[in-house]
Amino acid sequence: MELVENGKTAPNFTYVDINGDSISLHNLKGNVIALDFWAIWCKPCIAQMPDFEKLKSKYKGKDIRFISISSGKDIDQWRNFVLKNEWKDIQLFTGSPFGEPQIYYTLDYMPTAALKGTDINPLLPNIPRYVIIDKDLKIHNNKAPKPGSEEMDGIIQSLLEK
Repeated sequence: MELVENGKTAPNFTYVDINGDSISLHNLKGNVIALDFWAIWCKPCIAQMPDFEKLKSKYKGKDIRFISISSGKDIDQWRNFVLKNEWKDIQLFTGSPFGEPQIYYTLDYMPTAALKGTDINPLLPNIPRYVIIDKDLKIHNNKAPKPGSEEMDGIIQSLLEK
């Protein structure tokens, strides 16, 4: 398994959107892509959603796509949650707690020495996670800042100007 690294081509994925249609990352080439990995049970993920939605509004009509990817097992629970909150742009569902390749985008490596004597897996999914991909499908930032930050806004603006 290879972790997502800045400068490398983003691993492709295909997931189901809110309408039941399949969406593939590589079909969005030519756009800046902001990925948001989250789950219904993740309170910090939900807390960041309003700022992610503000970014969507700010950059509406620009060459950027905002993709929220939720892990989970219950598609109806996810769909109802997204519709209730009226979240926009591309909403995808993985159909598993952490399936491939979503897990590649959200893993953080913990040194084995730090975990000695524990039953913790050294590769842990870390959400919420934001990833910024450039128009050529290269990872620009595999641990992008929070969506409400000036730093995130600056990254998006600089990539849109290229």
